[in-house]
Amino acid sequence: MKAKVQLVSILSIVLFGYAVFAAYAGERTFKVNKGGTLKVSISNGDVNISTWDRNEVRVSYDEDDQFEIEQRGNIIEIEDENYYGGENLEVNIPSQFNVDLQTQSGDIKIKGTLIGSVEAATSGGDIEVNEVIGMVDLKTAGGNVTTGNIKGDAEINSAGGDLVLGNIDGIAELKTAGGNVTVKEVSRSLDIKTGGGNVIVAKNREKIEVISGGGNITINSAAGVIDVKTGGGNITIKGGNGEAKLITGGGNVTINNLNGSLNAATGGGNITAQFNEVKGNSKIATGMGDVRLYIPENAKATIIIRLSDSWSTDLDENLDRIKSDFELHTAEKYEDDDVFTATYKINGGGSTIKIDTGEGTVHLKKNK
Repeated sequence: MKAKVQLVSILSIVLFGYAVFAAYAGERTFKVNKGGTLKVSISNGDVNISTWDRNEVRVSYDEDDQFEIEQRGNIIEIEDENYYGGENLEVNIPSQFNVDLQTQSGDIKIKGTLIGSVEAATSGGDIEVNEVIGMVDLKTAGGNVTTGNIKGDAEINSAGGDLVLGNIDGIAELKTAGGNVTVKEVSRSLDIKTGGGNVIVAKNREKIEVISGGGNITINSAAGVIDVKTGGGNITIKGGNGEAKLITGGGNVTINNLNGSLNAATGGGNITAQFNEVKGNSKIATGMGDVRLYIPENAKATIIIRLSDSWSTDLDENLDRIKSDFELHTAEKYEDDDVFTATYKINGGGSTIKIDTGEGTVHLKKNK
């Protein structure tokens, strides 16, 4: 009986020792203060961060994986230059903390609301971030980036993935080599560049600049300067206050509810512009498409239309290409010139709107 008890005791000690070793190997906890920093640099594997209301950092990982974990004051560092496991690295941190995360090939996820700066980079994985109150800098060589709301400046870069972002209360610089970009409201200036993807912006309160190699661009509302270029896609602006510059290699251009001026050009598409209020001078040009211009009845504007591919010297034949709700002021066509010009002065004239089309028809409509 005594031997049996001793055997049980020995087994208990062995099992207890194993449990302690296993807990130590797969989980470590560090006491920290709010406002500290977590630094992670691993060569492979996913990094998952979750916030909680404790002043502790808990690191959980597979027992077979070997990490170098060090605490220096209020900084926790995790490194593994020879990590080839592929298991997830799970870290719980205080909600008020800074993170600097790097993995060569895995995904990076941050769950919960984080108050602090976020720097995250992966060579090939996706990045997902919930709400952040602070600066955000995210980079992936080929994955997608998804975020919730960000209360701070944001710089987000993907070599080829899509960017799907919430509200950004700050300056935003967004780049992807070929993916699509979707972003909700941006409170300050917004700069988007994509090699060929589509761009959708719900709302921007300051200057917005968008460049796409060939995708479609849609902006629902912009309060400041709009500067948009695409190699061949369509451009759609649903509301703008200020100066709008819209250039596409061959797509259609549509802008509604504009209070300001417009510089729009396309190689061969149609252009539709609806002014609620005309401010400053505007230029509209298309190589082959039609132009539809909606002007308020009470606007003071001088509209000059140039039909640059006009073969006829007959004024009436040229005027057939202009469908206007407004009274013609002057029209002229020189015999040796391929350009026919018609001028309309609305309410005595005012801000100049120049329209140029090669083969299309021009429609001047009252914006009632």
